[in-house]
Amino acid sequence: MQKKTIFIRHYQTPVGEMVLGSYDGQLCLCDWANEARRDRIDRRLRKFFSAEMVEGKSVATDMAIAELEEYFLCKRTSFDQPLIFAGTDFQKMVWYKLLDIPYGETMSYGEIARQLGRPEAVRAVANAIGANAISIFVPCHRVIGSNFKLVGYAGGPDAKKALLSLEWGETDPHQEGRKKMMETIIIAKEAHNNICCSISDNNDVLKSSRGTWLDGDIIFKKAESGDLKEILDLQHVAYRSEAILLDNFTIQPLMQTYDEIVDEFSGSVFYKAINAEKKIIGSIRGHIQDGTLHIGKLIVSPEKQGQGIGTRLLKHIESEYPFLRKELFTSDLSEKNITLYEKNGYKIFNKIPTAKGFDMIYLEK
Repeated sequence: MQKKTIFIRHYQTPVGEMVLGSYDGQLCLCDWANEARRDRIDRRLRKFFSAEMVEGKSVATDMAIAELEEYFLCKRTSFDQPLIFAGTDFQKMVWYKLLDIPYGETMSYGEIARQLGRPEAVRAVANAIGANAISIFVPCHRVIGSNFKLVGYAGGPDAKKALLSLEWGETDPHQEGRKKMMETIIIAKEAHNNICCSISDNNDVLKSSRGTWLDGDIIFKKAESGDLKEILDLQHVAYRSEAILLDNFTIQPLMQTYDEIVDEFSGSVFYKAINAEKKIIGSIRGHIQDGTLHIGKLIVSPEKQGQGIGTRLLKHIESEYPFLRKELFTSDLSEKNITLYEKNGYKIFNKIPTAKGFDMIYLEK
């Protein structure tokens, strides 16, 4: 029987060089050129399709490159390119599940195994994800360890950080997206070296223990009781603009005392964002009541706002309780907060008028 053809070509992304391949008009390969298992993946594709690999363009790879260009320019959050998988039934089941992870969101290996009805098969799920030959289109970069560690990515940790940073950032309407991608990669590499040198005494951070995530030059981790004074000071600064907006300088976040935040800490989970100088630049907290995670006091240092830190804090505390309903609130005067929450999947379910003439907006997810 005459062998069919897999047309392959190379494509340079802002994150690194990729090899694209098409078979029978569909994309079967989008892999990193420096992937340690490149030869093994190519052999698997040739055997599965009984095809030979030939350098050359195709309609499918042209379309894939066009969609990748839009993705890296922040103009595309999903793909239309038809895909064809080369793998076992179990591998295909896992890869199809990856397609369900929304743009800008993450899921752990354990979560995927549970959603597939195979909670005991975490290692098998991880192996199937590692065998994914169609990176980005099948978003294995959105899969993280249960300890929030950016593990197991064929393109390397810097590429994974850069892709997630791109998806967590603000939409960029023009070619600034590519520039930001390159800056993200450079910052991630430099920050990793700087952090390892500047906080080498903080071993729990470098080991990425549960609740800790090194993301570029910022570390997201659970707060400790010793952080409460710094978090409270940041809270008082961050809520001054809210007090001006509401024309009310007696709002609870501004009036909260140290003893009160200590009491709140005892029954809640707090997350913090710290920079390379170990300064807390953001925080969020939540508590569980009647099966719902009530999230509150999402704060970011004023000079660090607009950099996606609030979004990432929100995602980290959500990841702590992935199967619970989430609820939070803000005022209808805080349009920026409402936009942030809705962008992250929250929907308004209640509005309560206040004596001050504005409404409190309650959102859920």
